Amino acid sequence: MPKNKFVLVTCKIPPEMASAIDRLVEDKIFQSRSEAIRYAIGSLISTHFNKKGKESWIEE
Repeated sequence: MPKNKFVLVTCKIPPEMASAIDRLVEDKIFQSRSEAIRYAIGSLISTHFNKKGKESWIEE
């Protein structure tokens, strides 16, 4: 996938999670909900692949 291209993924989350994400945005931790969710997903994926001893999850 070319850099700086995004795929739209839709998911449902509990209202409490949405509120927590909104607080992160309000506190200027992230610029948007999307940025916060991308960060969280990236962190989860990196953790998973690090446990498997792989350097990167990004295919080149």
